[in-house]
Amino acid sequence: MRILAIRGSNLASLQGDFEIDLEVGLKGAGLFAITGPTGAGKSTLLDALCLALFGCTPRLDGSRGPRIGREEDASRLGAYDACSLVRRGAGQAHAEVDFVGLDGGRYRARWEVRRAYGKASGKLQDPVVTLVSLPSGDPLGDHRRTETLAEISRRLGLTFPQFRRSVLLAQGDFAAFLKASGDERAELLEKMTGTDLYSRLSRAAHERAAQEKAKLARLEAELGAMRLLGEEELVALQDGLASGQAEIQAASDSLRQAEADIWWHHRLAELWKAREQAAQEVGQAREAWEEAAPLRQELAGLQTVEPLKGVLRESDQALEAQAQALEELRETEQIRASREQARLQAKAVLAAREQARTHAEEERARLEPELQKARQLDLGLDALASSLEPLRAQVLGARESQAAEHQRQVALEKEVAESSCRQERALGWLEEKENLAELVRQWDRWKRELQRFREEDEVWASEESRRPGLAEAAEQAQAAFLEAEKARKQASEALLVAREASEKVAARRRAQPLEALTSRREGLERHLEHLRGLARTAEEAGKARQAEAQARAEAQTRLAKAAQAESEAGRQAELATLQARLEEARRALEGLRASLDLQDRRAALRPGEPCPLCGAIEHPFADGQPPTSGAFAAQQERVADLERQSRDLTAALAQARTRQEIWQREAADHLRQAECLGREAELHETTWAQAAEADPDLPPLAPGCLAGPLAELEEQREAVRRLEKEALRLDQTAQEAATAVERQQKGLEEALDRVQAAEKVAREAREKAQASARQQDEAARGREAAFGELREPFAEVPGWEKPLRRNPQTFAEHCQKRVAEWNRYQEESEAARQDLARLATDLTALQARLEVETRALAEKEDSLRLLLEEKVRLEAERARVLDGEPVARVEQRLREALEVAVRDCEEARRGDSEAASLLAQVEGHLQARREEASRREGQARLTREALEGALARAGLEEAELRRRLERGADWADKVRVQLEGLETRRRDLETVLQERTRALEEHESQGQPARTAAESEQDLQVAREAQSEAQLKMARVQSALEQDAANRRQSEALARKLEERRERWRVWEGLREVIGSADGKRFRVFAQSLTLEALLAEANANLVDLAPRYRLERVPPPREASGRVAEEHLAIQVVDMDMGDAVRSVQSLSGGESFLVSLALALGLSALAAERARIDSLFIDEGFGSLDAETLEVALSCLESLQAGGRQVGIISHVSGLAERLGARVLVEPQGSGRSRVLVETAMT
Repeated sequence: MRILAIRGSNLASLQGDFEIDLEVGLKGAGLFAITGPTGAGKSTLLDALCLALFGCTPRLDGSRGPRIGREEDASRLGAYDACSLVRRGAGQAHAEVDFVGLDGGRYRARWEVRRAYGKASGKLQDPVVTLVSLPSGDPLGDHRRTETLAEISRRLGLTFPQFRRSVLLAQGDFAAFLKASGDERAELLEKMTGTDLYSRLSRAAHERAAQEKAKLARLEAELGAMRLLGEEELVALQDGLASGQAEIQAASDSLRQAEADIWWHHRLAELWKAREQAAQEVGQAREAWEEAAPLRQELAGLQTVEPLKGVLRESDQALEAQAQALEELRETEQIRASREQARLQAKAVLAAREQARTHAEEERARLEPELQKARQLDLGLDALASSLEPLRAQVLGARESQAAEHQRQVALEKEVAESSCRQERALGWLEEKENLAELVRQWDRWKRELQRFREEDEVWASEESRRPGLAEAAEQAQAAFLEAEKARKQASEALLVAREASEKVAARRRAQPLEALTSRREGLERHLEHLRGLARTAEEAGKARQAEAQARAEAQTRLAKAAQAESEAGRQAELATLQARLEEARRALEGLRASLDLQDRRAALRPGEPCPLCGAIEHPFADGQPPTSGAFAAQQERVADLERQSRDLTAALAQARTRQEIWQREAADHLRQAECLGREAELHETTWAQAAEADPDLPPLAPGCLAGPLAELEEQREAVRRLEKEALRLDQTAQEAATAVERQQKGLEEALDRVQAAEKVAREAREKAQASARQQDEAARGREAAFGELREPFAEVPGWEKPLRRNPQTFAEHCQKRVAEWNRYQEESEAARQDLARLATDLTALQARLEVETRALAEKEDSLRLLLEEKVRLEAERARVLDGEPVARVEQRLREALEVAVRDCEEARRGDSEAASLLAQVEGHLQARREEASRREGQARLTREALEGALARAGLEEAELRRRLERGADWADKVRVQLEGLETRRRDLETVLQERTRALEEHESQGQPARTAAESEQDLQVAREAQSEAQLKMARVQSALEQDAANRRQSEALARKLEERRERWRVWEGLREVIGSADGKRFRVFAQSLTLEALLAEANANLVDLAPRYRLERVPPPREASGRVAEEHLAIQVVDMDMGDAVRSVQSLSGGESFLVSLALALGLSALAAERARIDSLFIDEGFGSLDAETLEVALSCLESLQAGGRQVGIISHVSGLAERLGARVLVEPQGSGRSRVLVETAMT
């Protein structure tokens, strides 16, 4: 890896673009210096190098810190934010590095950050990192910053910590490393070499060994708890399995036979119940048919009036047409009246408009002379106005210009006075503040010193404020560690308690087996179910006897109603007599009708002429009604009355016969039902008797006779249930106890994790406190150095030290204000002088222009006055003509009045003609409406007479006819469908009743089982109990065999797993004995000792060139009393070969000697860190100032040997003669105002 070029822009004090070409610009120099005064920006070059490659810098390599900036600044950055390197006031900044990678390729890495909108006041955006291949410029890596930084690190072959150890060498770290104590040296070595991994490996090995040991103990305990059956127990269980299968088969055969018998008895009861339900439904259907008789009569009446529907409709339509014709006639007469009135109004309008037209023509002729005169006057005024307006505008502009010049003159005089005052005030202030001249002249330099003083003071104060917090954090971390250790002990104790509780619950569970309680409960439930069956038998027997008595009572009621219906059907003789009377009345009615049919012929009889039918000369009824007309109407009423009586009597006789048949059938059904219920009750009583023979303690048959035994049996079952629940609860408690053991085990493991984490936090807290103390000391030294520099500009300013120390920020702001005031007053004095010269010239020119403009204005005002007087005269004369009204307007008004009058006359004539035409049309329509109304009246009279004749023949009133016809055909269809549905349902239900009766008889014919229903129920219960007991017995045997097989398989698996776990524990235990420890120290010290050996070997190789007098070696570890070597440590001693290999302490080395040894260590670490990749670029920061000329020459010769090996070495120093010794340098030169520039110089330039 080799650095080729470093570029950047607007980073810290390096304003604008800068570039260091290490390949071309330095002419290939292998050894060069980076020089410049303190604070110039030398370290900023290394910051740019690290920013481009890793996005961070060594001095900003932190994750936390306060946000730096003023309180009101919303865009403050963190103390370790790399964006804080962006120069204030810059819109963007970047850092760019060209390098040769691990693979030999050339690359360019760039870090860039911008402010929003490119403005200096904009908010800083997120940095952008890119990597391109050279010279093609092809982008590499992902567009994401983290991915691109990872790609850069891969191409370099170095991480950021490795880069800091192998490319950037800070001498201060190795000087501290050289003279540190053993523990401190271990921490520094871990920081510089990255060996913290070995601490984590040591702790991990220790923890893993403990975890494996705990897992091994759990497996051993689990295997010891396994119980396996012996050979005798296995044989006994297999014999029990065979006998259980035979018992299950016998019980199943008995169960199937009992179920078949029970099914026969249950089917018989179901068939009886279905037949009874069908009989009830048949009776309900018959009652519904009888209740529908009024609907049938209403339907028959509707059918008789259906022929009259057309006559009624024709009559109604004729009446509606007559009313419509009368309405149209009335409307036509109203239209004629309105048309006559409109004709009169049209004539009046025509006369008025003719008169208006004549008046308009006369007015136009009268005003014609005045119009001519007004036109002439208007022409004169227009010509005068065209001359007047430009002149008026000229006068107005001249006046405004003169006023503006006067105001300008006053303003200039005022500015002269103000500029004089400003000049005097500025000069007076500058004389008064002469003691600030030195501060102002080099303000950029003193501003940097003030800034440095403030920053160092803030760091000192920040670390001072953090010190109590860090100490408290360290104490809290230690307390947390102790608390975690206490929690670990408590978790261990809780695990022991949980295991004891689990063992106690398991013992109680074995003392109270769940299987026995379950068997006892199932036996009680079977006995309880048997008693409940007998209780249902007693209840059903009582219900059957009660239903039998009710059925016989219903049968007697139906027989009585049938006898009553039979007596009503005996009125047949009365019907015959009534029908004979009806026939006689009908014959008399026909005779009267024949007599009335001669009425039309009576109108043709003539007095004195014989009748063509009878030959009589006298005709007494030729002009009036004959005497038979009244008799005919009376006879019609008598026939209708007899017909109604006949219909009512016929219907009553039919209903009586129907009711008689229904009652007789229902009575027979109830008797059959009573017989069936009696047989059912006998079956239940027989079942009870058989059960009483088997159980002498059974009480006599009665409803509720088994309530007491059932309650006692329920109590026993509940007691067993409670014991069973207790056993189940013990099972659950055992499971919970096992879960608690697992939970406590997990809690113990978590407690161990917390102990380790707390220990790590405590160690980190101590490290932070130590780092804070070191940083505070450095800040104090920097603050005092800045204070010494500031004595020069404030030598003549009394009392400046206290304000500076009390509040550096306020003091700097006060100085900034004073410098700004000085510059402002200086600029104000110069500006005032220039303004006075300029104002004198402007005032002279203005006065000359003002005099010329005044004379021109007077001439223009005289011309304007003459034109205005002529205009006033013409306007007065024009006002007297047409009252001053414009000519065009008057002509337009006269023309429009005449046109309107002519147009109105034409419209009035057309309106009169249209009114006359409309009146003639309405006269014709009125005659046609009168004829139509007369015709419609005749048609309505004829249809009404036809309707009245039809109503008379039917013997109905018009209201009754309309009422019947209101129902319509839809109602008739609906009622007809309803009646047919009732009839169909009655027939269907009677068929269902017959079918269910047949099914009952067929079932009874199949033969009754030998056992009664109760006996079959008892047999079923016995078979079920036997089957359940056999199955339970067999299930227990199978469960025991399966459990033993599962235990054997699990035991074998556990044994294999235990052996594997034991072997794994041996491996981890061996590793723990070698490298493991709770604090991670064992393996860390071992690894660091090897690293230290390698580092000392590399350092001694470098000391051959730098200081051949000395050699570094480790201090030998002491031996214990037993002779065993004590634990490794990291102490270092120096061998002085010029003193006969005398061993010296590193603390005895002088400053120059310490530097050379530290340099040897730094070069050795660089060589170690670059083992995997060749590092051809090296930067060494400071340390050469402590060497004399001879020793410096030796150190540089050693570095030149590195150059000879192909490396390019850059030395960062402010030693004056170093750059001349090397011949090539990069000069960082301050430019003032916090700005510096970068110059590259070689021996040739």
